[in-house]
This record gives sequence, structure tokens and C-alpha cells, in this order.
Amino acid sequence: MSISFFSAAARASVIVALTWGMAACSPGESYSGSSTPAAPAKPAGDAADSAFMTAGVKLQSEPAVLEQCGALRGKRAAVKVSWDAATARVNTVKIWVQDPGKEPKLWAATRVAGSKVSGAWITDGSAFILTDAGGRQLARLVMRAASCG
Repeated sequence: MSISFFSAAARASVIVALTWGMAACSPGESYSGSSTPAAPAKPAGDAADSAFMTAGVKLQSEPAVLEQCGALRGKRAAVKVSWDAATARVNTVKIWVQDPGKEPKLWAATRVAGSKVSGAWITDGSAFILTDAGGRQLARLVMRAASCG
């Protein structure tokens, strides 16, 4: 005859509670400890210098290329940025601006499609990064200046 400290119902309750607790900490999820969303991840290698677009997503600037020699001499320009991420099936997007060698800064949290004019702070190598609300990169546009040749 054995003595049991817990009834069958109590043991089952403990097993269910442990299972739920382990499921809540699944390997695919993490908590950063901050309520501030992280900036989008930086692409590795040459990807930082190229355009990236998720299929069907549009991110473009006007002008597409900065003034011929001004940007190469440190002159900054204003550009009109247009985007359309409706095909990504998201409700809102974030647009980040990243100067060469610096961390991305949030420029706009807005609707899925639209346009906005920047201030005169865009230079050769500045990038616009379009993400969904969770930070998944949908598109990246790096501004370039035409050569002075």
C-alpha cells in the first residue's frame, strides 16, 4: 500500500499548469524588457547600400537621385518620399531614416500608403526604411547622388 501526497486531480492540475507555463516561454518568443520598439535590423554587408523591396511594396523618392555634386560635397536636400505597402497586408507602417554610419531614427508612423516631404537633411547614403508596426522590414531605399563627372 502506498501513500500519495496528492490526489489524481491535484497532480493533473500541476501538470497542466507546468505545460501552460512552458508554452508561454516558447523558444520563438522573447521579451526585450523595453516598451520602446527597436529600430529595424541593419542589413548585413552590401545589402546596406542597395534597395530592398518586399514583393508589391513601393518606396520611392522624388527626386530619385540627389543633385549632381551638391550631396557629394556635404550639401543636404529635401526629398518627397512615397510608399504603398497595401500588398503586405498590414494596417500601419513605420518609416525610419538612417544616415550613413548612424542608427535608424523613426520618421513617421502612419497609414499603409502615402507621401511625406523630408527636411533638408538627406545626403548621399541616407536610407529610408519601411517596416510594419512590429519592425519587419518591407522596403529600403538608399539615396544616391549622381557623380560630379
